[in-house]
Amino acid sequence: MINATELFGRKLDGYCIRCKEKIPFNRYRPLCYNDWQDWVRWKNPLYIERYCHKCGEPYMATKSQPLCDNCYWN
Repeated sequence: MINATELFGRKLDGYCIRCKEKIPFNRYRPLCYNDWQDWVRWKNPLYIERYCHKCGEPYMATKSQPLCDNCYWN
């Protein structure tokens, strides 16, 4: 699978879907390390978080669907 850095030749910023901390954009790792440590105790990919991983806007994101509709389709 190609990651964003390979595709665009530069690192993209994203946001933690729980606390909105700026982190590298990675659709498969949408949580910062501290929040990931909490999440991993239950490992519920459908647990509702607070922010879109790409734009950082308020959104009922989950680990399995971390992007708002606008970011997902654009």
